[in-house]
Amino acid sequence: MLTKSMMKLTFNLSLIILFTAGLLAQGVTTSSISGQITDSADIPLSGANIVVIHVASNTTYGTTSRDEGYYTIPNMKIGGPYSMAVSYIGYKVQKEADLYLRLGMSTKLSFQLVEEALEMAGIYVTAERDDVMNADRTGAAILQNGMGS
Repeated sequence: MLTKSMMKLTFNLSLIILFTAGLLAQGVTTSSISGQITDSADIPLSGANIVVIHVASNTTYGTTSRDEGYYTIPNMKIGGPYSMAVSYIGYKVQKEADLYLRLGMSTKLSFQLVEEALEMAGIYVTAERDDVMNADRTGAAILQNGMGS
């Protein structure tokens, strides 16, 4: 016959098992995108800029490609649609649209960027000589009337 304390212990153990099972059932609630960025000769591009936008909520995710051109964007909302843009200086921007992410799955998207000629604006450099800072003054100086000697 079960005593009152044994019944309480059994009840408490049942509650612990029930709540623990509920916690384990939470699992993964997000998705991710990963892949590799290379150039037209299949050379990995380290430092490529990757921006992904969840169109419905305007949430922006971003990263840069690591060594060997690989990138990963974890913890993204499931569903979509998403739009994605990959850019790298000297290469044409590549875009992908209408992407949908599945629960707990990593979508693999690799890009091969094509070189693009860039026209850059000219750079003009101007300088002026400063009497206080010059090649003749190489050490400490005595100030007279607020001016260096």
